[in-house]
Amino acid sequence: PRSTRKESSAASDVYKRQVYTYKYDHPSRRFATGASAQGLPCRRVEHLVDSVIEIDVRNCMFTIVTQLLDRLEIFQTGDAEMDKHLMFPTFRACAKNREAVLGGIASQIGMAAAKQLNLEVAGGAAIPEQFQNNEYLQSLATEAKLLRWLAMSVLPSGVYERVCASNKHNWPEATMFYLMCAGFEDAVLAAMAETIQPLSPPHMSLHFDGVRVSKQVLESDPDLLQHLSLIHI
Repeated sequence: PRSTRKESSAASDVYKRQVYTYKYDHPSRRFATGASAQGLPCRRVEHLVDSVIEIDVRNCMFTIVTQLLDRLEIFQTGDAEMDKHLMFPTFRACAKNREAVLGGIASQIGMAAAKQLNLEVAGGAAIPEQFQNNEYLQSLATEAKLLRWLAMSVLPSGVYERVCASNKHNWPEATMFYLMCAGFEDAVLAAMAETIQPLSPPHMSLHFDGVRVSKQVLESDPDLLQHLSLIHI
């Protein structure tokens, strides 16, 4: 699958058309081919193109996962302990107020490191020795395991077999969870890009959980941010 978006410089006579492709044969993250704005920090992009803003889904993975869970309407098992985890209270709490649930961890290692640890444990990484007794991370790890099982159930037939056949993946269940999240992340990103493109921004580039786009689009459509905020799975 290929996706083409226009990336241009501030100068009106310099344009670059960027091609984005999937690394898998299943919709997931779109990666830019060759040199692109996608691989640059926002501050560097600001030096290359004029007046760019970043529009993304805040706390993207947790926000998308909880929306997905609501739409799947997962059945209860009758086992009280299992059913408690199947409500995914930890993922929901993080989606609602990430800074609040990570406050205790952040007080020890800083908020940036706490957010990274949060993502790693949600993705299946082991809890570091320092936080082995942290109840939030323990619950997060349990729910993450259930989500890996869920991903294997909801993704199309054949995806798991193709992932297993690839020598690149030592833990196919974790890859399945990534593909599930990234697929819905991509659907949201595509909807955002399709909303912005008719405004013909001088610059627009795709960045996994959002877009970087010329600020002048807000002048073309003052309600754009409100429209984008309503996009969901």
